[in-house]
Amino acid sequence: MAQASPVRTRARVGRIAKPGATWIRSRGARLVSAAVLLHPAAEQAADLSNCYLHPFDLFVKRELGCRAYLRYVDDFALFSDDRATLWAHKEAIRNRLAGLRQTLHEQSAQVAPTADGIPWLGFVVFPDHCLIKARKVRYATHRIGERYAAYRAGALSFAEFDASVRGWINHARHADSWGLRRHLLEPLVLKAGDVPGRRPPALGGAPIRRRR
Repeated sequence: MAQASPVRTRARVGRIAKPGATWIRSRGARLVSAAVLLHPAAEQAADLSNCYLHPFDLFVKRELGCRAYLRYVDDFALFSDDRATLWAHKEAIRNRLAGLRQTLHEQSAQVAPTADGIPWLGFVVFPDHCLIKARKVRYATHRIGERYAAYRAGALSFAEFDASVRGWINHARHADSWGLRRHLLEPLVLKAGDVPGRRPPALGGAPIRRRR
């Protein structure tokens, strides 16, 4: 990947590679001597994981010469314009991890075009847009529906329900999800008396109607 073109980076998730690039991704490196993810202590904190895999980061960037490289805990991705280069990197990474008593998660360590979308931290990232994973959408729909039902029944306070919804919005806003947020939140109706003295907040840009 020393020959890889510069990767575009922005503050939000997305716009991470040009349309023609290819990538190799792996998730869930396992210790060969034990069927667990990473070192037991590293599972508990990203900082410890970073220390544990720091030599691997240096190997990818310095020895493989790959500048288009991302890693979050045990999830990592390499980018290049040349598919053969990525296959060579995959073999070199497999051998390097064996020296660290780790192994690739072979099912997810695949070489594929960025145009197909890159599963990354709950999103699917494309060269020109970013979506939330379908299973994450299904879970959010079910979860918010449950919380809303509890709120309407009086088993959950408005503050608790509001915090749940806003927590999801803070996650979803990193994707191109305006239509999804509107579809999910527009039907929600606040009970009379909530948020006194002002109109109910517009969650995700979709106004919540006050029931009379």
